[in-house]
Amino acid sequence: MADVTYYYGWGPHDVDSLTWSVLCWWQQQALRINRVRAANNG
Repeated sequence: MADVTYYYGWGPHDVDSLTWSVLCWWQQQALRINRVRAANNG
């Protein structure tokens, strides 16, 4: 959870209302964004 909040610049309590499945969705989006960035820089 800390990785996702750090990645998006959220505060420590911004994820309190998110369900586990929504939090996992945000994590998957961060991974997807990083893959796209890596492909564009490589």
